[in-house]
Amino acid sequence: MGWKKYYRGKFDPIWISDFREYVEKALPLHGDRVALAMDVPGQGFLQFTFNEIAEKARAVGTFLVEKLGLKKGDRVAIISESRPEWGTIYFGTGGAGLTTVPVDVFLSSEEMVFPLSHSETRVVFVSPAQYDKFVAIRSKLKNIRAVVHISKDIPQKVESVENFTIWQVYEEGTKLVDEGSDAFYRYPINPEEDVASLVYTSGTTGISKGVMLTHKNIIEDANLILEAVPVRPTDRVVSVLPLHHTYECTAGLVAILYAGAYIEYAPSLKSRVLIATFRKVRPNKFLAVPLLLERFYKGMWKALRKRGFFPYIFLRLLFFLSAFLGKLGVKAGKFLLKPVLSRVGLDNIEFVVSGGGPISPELIKSYETVGIMILQGYGLTETSPVVAAETPRYRRIGSVGKPLPGIEMKIHEPNPDGVGELWVKGPVVMKGYYKNEEATRKTITEDGWLRTGDLARMDSDGFVYITGRAKNLIVTKGGKNIYPEELELAILQSPYILETVVFGIEDPDKGEIPYAVVVPDFEALQTLAKERGFDLTPEKVEEIIGNEIKKYTAHMADYKRIRDFEIWETELPKTSTKKVKRYVFGKNFVPKKRRGGK
Repeated sequence: MGWKKYYRGKFDPIWISDFREYVEKALPLHGDRVALAMDVPGQGFLQFTFNEIAEKARAVGTFLVEKLGLKKGDRVAIISESRPEWGTIYFGTGGAGLTTVPVDVFLSSEEMVFPLSHSETRVVFVSPAQYDKFVAIRSKLKNIRAVVHISKDIPQKVESVENFTIWQVYEEGTKLVDEGSDAFYRYPINPEEDVASLVYTSGTTGISKGVMLTHKNIIEDANLILEAVPVRPTDRVVSVLPLHHTYECTAGLVAILYAGAYIEYAPSLKSRVLIATFRKVRPNKFLAVPLLLERFYKGMWKALRKRGFFPYIFLRLLFFLSAFLGKLGVKAGKFLLKPVLSRVGLDNIEFVVSGGGPISPELIKSYETVGIMILQGYGLTETSPVVAAETPRYRRIGSVGKPLPGIEMKIHEPNPDGVGELWVKGPVVMKGYYKNEEATRKTITEDGWLRTGDLARMDSDGFVYITGRAKNLIVTKGGKNIYPEELELAILQSPYILETVVFGIEDPDKGEIPYAVVVPDFEALQTLAKERGFDLTPEKVEEIIGNEIKKYTAHMADYKRIRDFEIWETELPKTSTKKVKRYVFGKNFVPKKRRGGK
């Protein structure tokens, strides 16, 4: 069973096997210290202590079983942005022996129909911001028994079902507990078999599947994360990623509260609001995805540039001095660039954990120059999710670290370069895909190995390097393998390229060749045009971007070179975890010139 040797410096094991024990044993150990907080729009500052989370979780679970008559394993959906109430619903549902269905809030109304109907969800917890989406599809959902509004008041009742507010659930559930109800404990939990969370993949491939994660999967993963990445009860964390994503839910909620640390949710990802939250909380660490780190870094220097030419040049000189000292083994970034870090609330940061996709080694080095350590991790929804991670002590830039304790990894059928499909085995591997035995058999072998679909290699010290997705691999007519992710990371070094996706297209003479869709950083290009005195015409943009692509891929073998590209002025289509929806750029994608463009 999972356990964590943490609490106020003591090293006595806290034995936890499921979410009921998490509520009953782990949370109360941290007592009346504040655990979750947020400045909730329209509601003011809301905060819960560890004891309050446990009490409210019991109330939620008791209400669902006693008042609404839910049975063991019944599905309860959460359609809400990250906020303090989210955790009480999640722990209360799992603790009562029910199954949570975290719904991606970035889906359209129609896209929400599948996870809610496929899971046969009985009760929906919905936030005010998601209310209209849910109402629009209510008639298509036949199994809904009740709707709980995550607000003080019911904005408008949903017809033909019972309506409650979360605060009514807290109040009535607590009353039932005080009156002696055993509903929270009514159904025994088998940690290895019972599904705590049914997570529908965001679908970079366009196909969504319900991943069944058991109590053991999630609790074990939270434990392993904390063994690799140190979190203290005195730590302060700002949560910026959506809780419906398993990465944030397991690593950023379950594990962080397990260790007794404080979490505050950012009300918005708008730069102004995000920076205000960081400046207020002064966090020690936080979880991020590469795109967020890229934008945060570029945004930080853009903001500094607006302060004036001389202050900006002075700070850039300090940056180059810090980089020079870093090469000599002297880490002076936090001291030299404290004004930069303080301005955005990052002056107390010990490290940032980056997951969800590849991050440029150059970006990691840039953060380290200003005094911020980036730790990479790796995982899948199907593995609860984290299975490998760097630690502050054991790092190798470019890798995703080593397998977590108790996790086995192997490279299946490696090529001469040592690259093959990464297979994973261990207690965090999912039970399977809900109502999809065929997909489960294709993903998990008979002896328990999970085929990740990712291509990787492993060095002699056990560090794992992800080279790309097997489905994304470009194979030339001469049989050469090209990894699009390698090209993307190179191109994104350009200060004039905001984002890009590289994929293969068929060429009559050369077979499959790499092609890029590029979203330029038009603000940076406009600044360049003003400084050099030229008009920023579409032709000029294409010329600059073409030169940048050549510049940053010049060190690569000729067969890898991008022969053609097109410019997009709009953001690339993404999942809620900021991964590009690659299926949009699949076999049916028609390049610009074939569509009649220049």
